[in-house]
Amino acid sequence: MDQIYKLNQELFNLKNLKISKHSDISDNSLPDITFLLSLPPSETQKRAMLRNGNNKFDLKPLSFYEKVNDNFEKIYNNNRKRIKKINCLNKKPLTIHQEIIRHVRQNYIINDENNN
Repeated sequence: MDQIYKLNQELFNLKNLKISKHSDISDNSLPDITFLLSLPPSETQKRAMLRNGNNKFDLKPLSFYEKVNDNFEKIYNNNRKRIKKINCLNKKPLTIHQEIIRHVRQNYIINDENNN
């Protein structure tokens, strides 16, 4: 987790991150980017059942997770320009985090040296 913390610090300390001002955002706006962390429904269910402190979603049948996954896929398919899908199966949290940071750097960092 220390590596993830350091990556977060690095990202949020970047001076050239393009962030909209609150006054520039209308009530109907959508985020510039949404990350869909994707797992097969069977893996999602398996992980939910292994959690400590179950909640009402943790013991749902596989059909519930399939329906949730299908709905997220529909949203993704209708918003591919705005949603970055990351396959999380067999990946460590740090690897997923690095993919997110890389995407933000490549797409949302202003490379204007006058903007320091």
